Amino acid sequence: MRLRTTLIGLVLVGITAQARAQARRPEARPTGLPKKLTWTFNLDAGLGAFGFANSLYADVSPDPSGDLSDNWVESFVKPAISGTAAAWKGEFFAKLSAVGERTYAAPPPLVGSEASSFKVEDLYVGWRSGKALSLGDDALEVTLGRARYTIGHGLLLWDGGGEGGSRGGFWSNARKAWELAGVARLNFKRNTVEAFYLDRDEVPEAETGTRLFGANYERSVGKAKATTLGATYMHFMADSLPARDGMDVFNLRAYSSPFRKLPGLSLEAEYAHEANGALIKSTAWNILGAYELSKAKWKPKLSYRYAFFQGDEPAT
Repeated sequence: MRLRTTLIGLVLVGITAQARAQARRPEARPTGLPKKLTWTFNLDAGLGAFGFANSLYADVSPDPSGDLSDNWVESFVKPAISGTAAAWKGEFFAKLSAVGERTYAAPPPLVGSEASSFKVEDLYVGWRSGKALSLGDDALEVTLGRARYTIGHGLLLWDGGGEGGSRGGFWSNARKAWELAGVARLNFKRNTVEAFYLDRDEVPEAETGTRLFGANYERSVGKAKATTLGATYMHFMADSLPARDGMDVFNLRAYSSPFRKLPGLSLEAEYAHEANGALIKSTAWNILGAYELSKAKWKPKLSYRYAFFQGDEPAT
């Protein structure tokens, strides 16, 4: 009986001590950032080893010895902070990030020499309409600044930042933001319409002054929205590439998972045409079939893609 009483007393003392410790525990340390905004912090990092074995395009010029093999290492780190705040029945949003990259251990000329760099990546502000418009939630969205913008699955537009050379990170490709991106997006029912202006963030020693503007349209089809149809127009400008300066590009695409009983099966087709008077006239298209084993661990996907490219002057 005494032992039981003693144990009960020790438990009560422990609970009391824990309660007092929790009462004395300080609150979460403030960040010093405005409390009216919702903040998100991210830190991405990567390290990769790369190697070519007798495969540098069968060209011995990079190495007079005739050795076509190379091995090197790339690493990057990307800290980021983003915030959102309610405004005008919608929401303001912004993001700031930076990327530090390094390439070392004797990379080949194709990749560039040993190099490292650290510079701002994302730096943009925007506003989305929330419930302010009768067209639906977030029917209108506007973004301006250093931001990422892609079209479809990336056949024509995927990456707005140049890598390699004096920046390093040729294959790790941690930078994807355009130097300046202005994008206005309207969503209504199953339709998306976008207007954009983009200025590419090129490697300093390979600066061409490439900019473009255009419009993009996408529509979801089917009860489960399993099919997406898209069309895009782009007009290019370039300071040091006459064939690109004034070039027009047209793109049509379709992505679909057509069978409900086979949700892992997907099909896609895409066509592109570019023209610039007598300087450029070329076409490209591709088709792809894929099947994802969704019930298997890690969900592996098997795919086959056929691509065709044709220009009016094969020598160029």
